[in-house]
Amino acid sequence: MNSNCATVSQKNMAASFAKSLPKLRKKYNVTQTKLGNYIGLSRQTISAIERNTVPLAWDTCLAMILFFTKNDENAFKYIKDDDFLNCLEELLKLSDIPN
Repeated sequence: MNSNCATVSQKNMAASFAKSLPKLRKKYNVTQTKLGNYIGLSRQTISAIERNTVPLAWDTCLAMILFFTKNDENAFKYIKDDDFLNCLEELLKLSDIPN
């Protein structure tokens, strides 16, 4: 395992993912409602996570990652299925996507 990956805490990874979530949703044209419906959260909760008024729980972060990488109903399989660590790194880089 990459030493950089090993040093990233769940809390930091979830916080970084939450920060990139609006850009990720915009890039793949996913509404807060659609994401919430798939992972069992309300649109309001997704909004609160994106505004950083509610912290993103680790289990919810994983559910979101799986939504964007393993959902057969959509075209979000943009990262190789067999390389989950690279997937996480790619998702964390999305915070660099321009608005």
